[in-house]
Amino acid sequence: MGNQPLIQNIKFRADMTNGLKDNDQQQQFVAIKNLVIQASRSNSWIFNSVTKEWHNPEEFEAKYIDLPFQSGWYQQFKVLNPLEGLSAADKQIQKILKKKANLIARVFKYYESKL
Repeated sequence: MGNQPLIQNIKFRADMTNGLKDNDQQQQFVAIKNLVIQASRSNSWIFNSVTKEWHNPEEFEAKYIDLPFQSGWYQQFKVLNPLEGLSAADKQIQKILKKKANLIARVFKYYESKL
């Protein structure tokens, strides 16, 4: 396959893009298919960096294949290992729990000094 974009190595049936109204719709269709194929081949999921949502390839395709997007929309999506997402979530949870523990300690200390 080399360094060619993955989507160039796939032959679409003619009817897959025939019904699409314009070039933008066709490009969107190809971009979504490209993300789905990349995720499927790498055993990854697709992460929306704007909404912080994770989608398996099939969910992503079902949700986004027919939605209209503005130019450059696909830049918000990343093909990532979902285990990395779980690890990142654990780190965020630990940070939040530490902040909560510090706040609890401050609240108790404050009210103890008032007694």
